[in-house]
Amino acid sequence: MKRVLICLLLLLLFAYGAREALYMGVRMNKTGEYGKLNTIFLEHNTYDCLIIGSSRAESHFNTRIIDSIIGLNSFNAGLEGATMPFILGSLEAYLEHSDAPKYVILNLDIHSFSDNNDTIHRFPRYFPYLGNKKLYECLSERDHRFPWFKNIPFYSLPYFSDRYLDASARGYLSKPNEFDRSVYKGYAPVPAKMQQDVDTIKYKPFSSKPPEIVKKSLDRIFYICETKKSKLILVISPLYYKETQSIVNKDEIMDWLNKGCAEADLQLMNYVSSEICQDKEFFADPNHLNKPGSESFSRSFSVDVLKYLTK
Repeated sequence: MKRVLICLLLLLLFAYGAREALYMGVRMNKTGEYGKLNTIFLEHNTYDCLIIGSSRAESHFNTRIIDSIIGLNSFNAGLEGATMPFILGSLEAYLEHSDAPKYVILNLDIHSFSDNNDTIHRFPRYFPYLGNKKLYECLSERDHRFPWFKNIPFYSLPYFSDRYLDASARGYLSKPNEFDRSVYKGYAPVPAKMQQDVDTIKYKPFSSKPPEIVKKSLDRIFYICETKKSKLILVISPLYYKETQSIVNKDEIMDWLNKGCAEADLQLMNYVSSEICQDKEFFADPNHLNKPGSESFSRSFSVDVLKYLTK
């Protein structure tokens, strides 16, 4: 019996050790996806502009262009698959270790307010960062498995894919891959190989009514920015025009957003009717600009926001 207990203890220690070794490799990445997550959730930052949102924020706002035109030191904290509650959580987790930025740019996805707000897209990538209190609280609230993921290695280890192991190995070897090298201060353009012909897609009418959790999350972001004295700028970055036309309650959404921004004295910059939305060559898919599209949008946005900031 004693031998069995010793074997079980050794197995448990090995599991914890193996998992921590994987986490250490992931956290050693200096560039790319995990370099970005390290910046958001682990490091102390003093950026004066923080961009938050989903993958559309991540791939639309080119920080190199924004910095060069506006003269800011910005970081793109947009996260693939993030819905509004998790966007709020990522902001709180960033502020856990970092100074509040002078400006916060929040990109809104008016076409996906009705998405499942309890879903955490690609959740295993956040495992190495559960020591960040605010991130852990946010993830645990959305997915009640996270206390198990954090504390029991036998529960989390089965979720580590080849992609995760590869990221850990690249961290130890300091060898970024092609995608890692394309990321600059959090901005990650959509790879060219993912480009679609957006005119061949069948568009169906749909509604995108924001549930209460989205409204509460937005209110909380407003409150955080106000108390931290960070100037919040709301942006609706381009959608392909056929996608926008498919949103049956678009006018209702815009009325709600305009009213909320007016009451909170916030700037809302809406680009869903801009010229870029008509040009399919600028889109990787109906919801995401490709790299040339993001560069064109970032230049236009930077000029517009510079005028606003220098009023």
